[in-house]
Amino acid sequence: MMDALRQQLAQPAQAALAGGKRNSNKPRRSLLPWSVLLLASLAGLALAAMCVGESSVPLAKVWAWLSGTPDATLDVLLGELRLPRFACAAGAGAALALSGYLLQLLCRNPLAGPDLLGVNEAALLALLLGLGLQALLQWPLAALGAGCALLLLFALIVLPAARAGQAVPRERLVLAGIALGALLRALAELWQARQDLAHAMNLAAWSMGSLQGRDATAAWRLLGGLGALLLCLLPWRADLKLYACLPQQAATLGVRQLRLEAKILLCAALAAALALALASPLAFIALAAPALARRLHAGHSLRLCLLCGALLGAAADTLGRWLPLCLPSWLGLQGMDIPAGLICQISAGPLLLWLLLRRDAAHTK
Repeated sequence: MMDALRQQLAQPAQAALAGGKRNSNKPRRSLLPWSVLLLASLAGLALAAMCVGESSVPLAKVWAWLSGTPDATLDVLLGELRLPRFACAAGAGAALALSGYLLQLLCRNPLAGPDLLGVNEAALLALLLGLGLQALLQWPLAALGAGCALLLLFALIVLPAARAGQAVPRERLVLAGIALGALLRALAELWQARQDLAHAMNLAAWSMGSLQGRDATAAWRLLGGLGALLLCLLPWRADLKLYACLPQQAATLGVRQLRLEAKILLCAALAAALALALASPLAFIALAAPALARRLHAGHSLRLCLLCGALLGAAADTLGRWLPLCLPSWLGLQGMDIPAGLICQISAGPLLLWLLLRRDAAHTK
């Protein structure tokens, strides 16, 4: 009965946060057009990603291949190379969007992300320690590293506050995460300096966020792990809404706040680790996807956040393959891919300035 009450209260609370006296069903209905638009944009981007490359493929041939026309060359080029790479880029973007969404919800800060809590650095160090292992073992290693980082933060910051009956000190949590991330980054760079040339080259490609060579197996692992995380979040949907919209009253409405915050930390770490096992963090996606979702829909919509993250990740990778074909030859970029991570880093500066200026403008009002 308490679960039903929480579900009924979560909808009006979300509507109140989104804009006062509007009907609570209206924001839910307004999600549909944006969801359809983002899905259509993602489908169009998938077609563009299959067409664009050093060996361009006309759209008519791509459409014929998707319709079932046999073509051995396109089976390799599209089915084994470009389509799995697109799925990896979109899946990594969605995973980072999920991680950013959960951490921003926990920290009440639109600038929070997995890089502020040492998650990225912990997963990187775990991957470096596991160099030479099979690709199948790198996924649990990244998840183990990220989980250990958040477990340490939970034990040092969250648990003492809970035992004292206090709210989670979010500023201390972020500061401790930054300090832990700096320490782990130093250890990772020290370990990286000891690697041979072959491993160093692979690490350089990984650190730039390159998705080149990612196959269907990697895509299925990533999408399967992301689907499992979303299934785990489904039973907590009403609690998450209450925690997002009424954080002070959530405990009185039956939300076990400490347990929920531990689940948020764990899911955020695992989501970031899923993306990190493929490439270095496409850092700006964890910030941009929740901000863009809030811009499209006033409220906390995980669905829009995931779609925005998938679209941004796929767009960064596709843009990195398309730009060298359009830029002047004297730049020397012909025949190469600009890693998606570099595209994201170029975009991160303007995005951060925009978020800060918007926040300052909101405070002045």
